[in-house]
Amino acid sequence: MSLRTLILTVQNGPEAGRTLTVAEGAPRRIGASVAADDPLSGDPSMAPVHVAVRWEDGAPRVRALQSAHGTWLNGQGISDAPLAEGDDLCIGGTHLRASIVLPYVAPARATPTTPKERCLDTLRHAPGRLYAVLDAARDDRVRELMRCNSYKRSCLYDGWGETVFGEAAPWLVQLWKTGLFVDQLLDEGLGKAWGVFLTSRAPFAEVRRQCRRLLQVNVEGQGKMLFRWYDPGVLASVYPHMPRAQLHGTVIDAWYVENRDGTELITLR
Repeated sequence: MSLRTLILTVQNGPEAGRTLTVAEGAPRRIGASVAADDPLSGDPSMAPVHVAVRWEDGAPRVRALQSAHGTWLNGQGISDAPLAEGDDLCIGGTHLRASIVLPYVAPARATPTTPKERCLDTLRHAPGRLYAVLDAARDDRVRELMRCNSYKRSCLYDGWGETVFGEAAPWLVQLWKTGLFVDQLLDEGLGKAWGVFLTSRAPFAEVRRQCRRLLQVNVEGQGKMLFRWYDPGVLASVYPHMPRAQLHGTVIDAWYVENRDGTELITLR
């Protein structure tokens, strides 16, 4: 993206997970009717055209258009206010989480020097969409960061598996290469085996299906067993011994796993 962009991700209701994009110079109106630029369904307390979101003086702002229906920012009623990373915007009964994506500016120096810079350079120049598979069992901080960010995510366990084991399950998260979440994962998670990165040109649902296929493996004499392939050490160890078609399917372009000391990412193609 060449412009600063605000991403609003719906947190509840029938459209949970949907993302709305507001770029600089392209204000958007959000509401319950088709008169809005971004209509949202399923919320009877949302006005037909509820709020207008715009960029002003380098920052995103939200303005209530029909305040009788209620507009709140982090629990406080507002009429016009700036939006920041992680803010909770509630219009009617629908919550949206704010995330800000900045345009990528190539570093002045040609060679990254710190482990984080080297890893960022690897991910930002990788072709395709960027995803992470994060192990929620590794650290409470993994779960905290997922809750605080609005990026699209889905537990790799379905149904009761997510209900019972979601706090300790692997989660697929779609990332922006220049977004804050990538910085946070590398700042706090390098060397801690929080998960693995991957790139793909396929839609989110197809990537999730491929990741789920890897959760069980047949072990001779023991049948099917859970496979923690999203541990970077495990994936790096088994990668040379498993068929590429099994690990990549038709949707994964490349895997990126941290080395043992967390100083760089190893590309597995």
